[in-house]
Amino acid sequence: MKIKIFLSVLAGFVLGVVAMWFVVKQTTVKVFANQYLVSVMDQANVALHIRAGKQMTLLTNIEAALPSYVLAVDAGFRGQAASTNALWMVKAYYEKNAIAIPPEIKGILAALPDKPPTSCQIRLRALDKISTTNTTDTGGPK
Repeated sequence: MKIKIFLSVLAGFVLGVVAMWFVVKQTTVKVFANQYLVSVMDQANVALHIRAGKQMTLLTNIEAALPSYVLAVDAGFRGQAASTNALWMVKAYYEKNAIAIPPEIKGILAALPDKPPTSCQIRLRALDKISTTNTTDTGGPK
């Protein structure tokens, strides 16, 4: 009798673990897929604006949204490993373009480590190699 109970509990446990694995896997796959697809749509939107000669309008919209992005990262994603990278890239944007950091995010960006993470350094070096920021480009075909 004890063996039957033990085997029943063990079978229930294994079935529960397998069911949870499928639920977690399906949820994770859907979240990743959605995140990737939204990213692709966003990149296509940026490209469309640039090709249409609307890069300054796009830039203005992005700049206006940066403070809310920083506040959202600080409030909801601070525990994530990539949060420092994201915040550092925003800080680099303001610094490289000599734009005053908005007061509502100044403290958040000031609290970052003095040296950017390696992934940010690589991106910033690549940008420096290409050229300095050019705000007069018309976005036409080259």
